Amino acid sequence: MMFFEPPYFPDTMNIEGGQIFNVGFESIPKGSVLNDHSYCCQYGMFCDENDEIPLNMIPQCKDFHRKLIRTRVDDAKRLGTPFILPEFGACNDKINCALEIRALTEAADESLIGWAYWAFKYFDDPTTVVGNYLEGLFYEDGSI
Repeated sequence: MMFFEPPYFPDTMNIEGGQIFNVGFESIPKGSVLNDHSYCCQYGMFCDENDEIPLNMIPQCKDFHRKLIRTRVDDAKRLGTPFILPEFGACNDKINCALEIRALTEAADESLIGWAYWAFKYFDDPTTVVGNYLEGLFYEDGSI
């Protein structure tokens, strides 16, 4: 099984609250699975100076997640492959992050797609936007 994902540019761009385009693939290897990431701040949308979603922007963030997911579901159907969203979250323990996670999981559940939070626990990920142990679901002492 091989996972593949669209490039972040130009498939998703920070124009007018997030332009999402269909993936450019016309065919894929048999047994492939389409996957994507969805972060409102990843594209510079809706974020404040601390790279957090202001509470009043959570509804727009959910609309962005819905648009991305529905576009990828359409892509997967066209390509005859499953779609999964294996990366989202990776943020701190503030309410803003919890509400974005809820917005995304609700949007994913509405489209009946599988999802996986990034990351289960701290693995010293050099790609994280949080920059410390807060990206996982557990603190360093093992508490949730």
